[in-house]
Amino acid sequence: MAHSGKVGRKILWQNKGLPFYISLLADPYWQVTALDAIFIWFQEETAKVEEHLLDGSFSNAIVECFTTSKADAFENLLEPLQKLLRLSPPVASCLAHPELFSRTVQKLHTKKAVVRLNLLRIIRSICDASEEQGALIRTYGLYDAVQKLAEQDQAILVREMASELVKSSEANVRRSIDGAKFRPIRRSSSSTMTPPPLSVSGSLPPTSQNPRSAQTSGYFDVLTSDTARARAGNALAGTPYRPSSRDSNSGPSALSSNWGSGTTKSRLPRTSAARMGRLSL
Repeated sequence: MAHSGKVGRKILWQNKGLPFYISLLADPYWQVTALDAIFIWFQEETAKVEEHLLDGSFSNAIVECFTTSKADAFENLLEPLQKLLRLSPPVASCLAHPELFSRTVQKLHTKKAVVRLNLLRIIRSICDASEEQGALIRTYGLYDAVQKLAEQDQAILVREMASELVKSSEANVRRSIDGAKFRPIRRSSSSTMTPPPLSVSGSLPPTSQNPRSAQTSGYFDVLTSDTARARAGNALAGTPYRPSSRDSNSGPSALSSNWGSGTTKSRLPRTSAARMGRLSL
């Protein structure tokens, strides 16, 4: 009925045909036929069937069928199951159960190469769909058996598939180690410290909100000599600093007298005087 077409599948939807097929997976006489019908139905109406397969009942039925089926039925289940998991990664991720992996370990020793190949394909589909990927075969104790197949199996396809699983597992382990080694250290914004400002006695003046006032205060803090004090006084009074000539007397008294009388000519250009006036303002 699932193979019959759209009309037959419409009648199956109306009569809950898909849940009935899932229930047949528990019957050893009908489980292979039921799984094949589910796979064909899934190919025709992928989105709608996948939505019903993800409700949990299908994954539990498949795991139970996988672990309890007899030899002939088990071998016939593998091909439609691996095709279904390859088409639907969400369904494949739901089958990462320990019971399924433990039964796979037991069945990997079979003499039939096609059975070993289908088992490895099923495990590969489940690993690719899960977050842990190749690490699943280590988690569920399948790594040693797969590695042995990759090294010693006589079938070329089996060796290649087993080698891919081993490489995927080792790559996942390396990524985990590298992620733990180079994980960045997170620092909260509250732990960020601002260096304290330098004192007046340091090489730089303390910071201020007004750049002009900062320059002025830093400028006058470093003036210590009498000549520097006179120069600062001239700047504050709006008069440029006028150094004494060679013919005039030197010293603080001469500086003060020359500044008051205004007879000494300035050796500084007008641009320097204008800049000093702006600085004082």
